[in-house]
Amino acid sequence: VYLFRPGNLRSVNLMLLTWNPDRQSTIYGAFSRHGIGPALVTLRGETSVDITNPAATTMRDLMELDETAAHVRAAIGEEL
Repeated sequence: VYLFRPGNLRSVNLMLLTWNPDRQSTIYGAFSRHGIGPALVTLRGETSVDITNPAATTMRDLMELDETAAHVRAAIGEEL
């Protein structure tokens, strides 16, 4: 799981994160969806959103974007 706050990106080692208590933070990660496979997700409040899309299908793709946190915040996806 990655936690991005303006001016600070760090990796957070959490097994399960179910909500984002800090609205200034952008939290994103990857997990396996049953019957679908790997997915990129973000937490928006208490809602997990699958943000996997053609621009970023893997965590590597996502991390190589110039503005990773901006992409995650703007991404539209399926609420899980």
